[in-house]
Amino acid sequence: MNPIQLSLIGIRLVSIFLIAQLLTNIPFIYLTLSTYASMQSEEPIVSISFIASLGVPFVFAIILWVLAPKFSVYLTNINIAEKASLNASNFQSPVLALIGVYLLVANIPQAITINYLLLQSKEEIAAFNQSLNVLYQNAFALNLKLLFGLILLLGSKSLVKLLHKLRTIGT
Repeated sequence: MNPIQLSLIGIRLVSIFLIAQLLTNIPFIYLTLSTYASMQSEEPIVSISFIASLGVPFVFAIILWVLAPKFSVYLTNINIAEKASLNASNFQSPVLALIGVYLLVANIPQAITINYLLLQSKEEIAAFNQSLNVLYQNAFALNLKLLFGLILLLGSKSLVKLLHKLRTIGT
């Protein structure tokens, strides 16, 4: 088994994990939607929350599954025709990228909802029993996680090169 095949398996396992995590969150999503519905609000936050909570992770999981072969070749930096040996350096980039994908998928739904709440007026925020400072702190933390996830996903090869240079400074 070569690194491309192993990273393909890893990417597809992450995709299955995302779908499983989504299925375990369905009762909580239903509870949240029923709470919003009981408030009898005409706000579009219910539909935005529903789409963000169910749709975004599902779409990412399907895209990961479908594009896994191309993604694994891109992340391992190995030509398909080559027979590469298994070593840790071949897997650093795919693992960092998969961690970035996980951070993005796990935090995008919450970030959409909280950022949408911040766009509302202060009276509407008070209706949700949320302090404005708490919302700002949560929005900052979630947006920081999204940024970190993007850096890991898009810059995984550069991070691996940087780690390699840092390890070999004294040699």
